[in-house]
Amino acid sequence: MNPSQIDLLAHGLIFLPCLFGFLCLALAMYRHQMDLFDKELSKTRTLLLRCAGWILLLIALLVCAQTMGWGFGFVAYSGHTSMAGGLVFTGLLLFDRRKHRS
Repeated sequence: MNPSQIDLLAHGLIFLPCLFGFLCLALAMYRHQMDLFDKELSKTRTLLLRCAGWILLLIALLVCAQTMGWGFGFVAYSGHTSMAGGLVFTGLLLFDRRKHRS
């Protein structure tokens, strides 16, 4: 593998936990549970989703620090979390609009 492929793989290994982490955190919110499932999940599931979300974000931070160093790793982590949070927000927004359109 050449260096550009390794960088692309590292960014994928950082972005995916960020994306799934924010998705878990969004699903742990009662408002989003009502929007998506029309009911609240149990307190245990909500707690598990919240813990899984934070653990995934921590894993992404550690992968950033390991592959890019702490200096640039925090900058890359900030970018990845911003992009992942924006995608989750956009997905929830589009789902809500489509749900109200039907």
